This record gives sequence, structure tokens and C-alpha cells, in this order.
Amino acid sequence: MSKGGHTKISAFTSCYDHRKEGSSNAYRNKLIKDYVKARDICLNKYSIEALKEFHAKYKDNYQLPPLPQDDKTLEVALNKMCIGSRGVYPKIRKQAKQWLIDNGYSDVIN
Repeated sequence: MSKGGHTKISAFTSCYDHRKEGSSNAYRNKLIKDYVKARDICLNKYSIEALKEFHAKYKDNYQLPPLPQDDKTLEVALNKMCIGSRGVYPKIRKQAKQWLIDNGYSDVIN
């Protein structure tokens, strides 16, 4: 447990106080839904800066891995995230896929 009785759960849920909210699946599902919505809003901006801001906001509570240190790797990661997320607009997904191909990267998500 960390400060305030919060438990870190996973990258797709959040930290929350079990005593206050219980371990209800409905609450966990809401946390996941809120995270995915925020992530998709970020990805639809198709911006490295937006990704950095999203990561800074959510990294601790959602136990996100660190961002790549170099900008090129971060740009590849952003484009792969965009083509791998169903909540990203088709136009952006297509643009991200084309960017990967044009820059010599695979558009396959492994």
C-alpha cells in the first residue's frame, strides 16, 4: 500500500482505496473506461507533447512504463500506439501506419 491507503493495481486500472470503494468490478471497469477514454483523446491529438503530458499525468497511478528517451523511438511508439488503438480516428490510424512504412518501420504490433 502507498500513501492514503491506495494500492497500485495494473497499467489498465488505477490506484484506488479498497476500503472506500470496495473491490467492486463496476468500479474497476469505470477506471479502465476512464483511462482508455483519456488515452484515446491523447492519441487522437497525434502529438508527442500530448503523449508526454498524458504519461506524466497517468504514469504513477497506472504503473506505466517509462517513455523512450530519444525522440525517434518515442515517435515510433506514438505511431504504433495509434494503429493499435481502436479508439483512434481512422484518418489518424492510416496516417500513423503510413508514417511507419515511410520511415522504414513495421506496422505490425507485437
